Amino acid sequence: MPTPSLTLSFNAPSLFAQVVSSSQVTLTWNDPTTNRDGYEIERKDGLNGTWTTITSVEEVITGMVDDYLKGGIRATWNI
Repeated sequence: MPTPSLTLSFNAPSLFAQVVSSSQVTLTWNDPTTNRDGYEIERKDGLNGTWTTITSVEEVITGMVDDYLKGGIRATWNI
């Protein structure tokens, strides 16, 4: 199965993605600000897809595994 194409968007200094398999990506981020209540993670499948919230996490969480990818389809994340 083809590896997904990745695009990342984040309003903090760093966001990293590691492809684990054709259906799984690990996202980690570093945010030095202390004024957040948490994060909402969104994904868009394909170039013309719509943004979907895939999870919300508390501010102490700085990573997640997205294991609902479709191999060969471009995925874009926004945190």
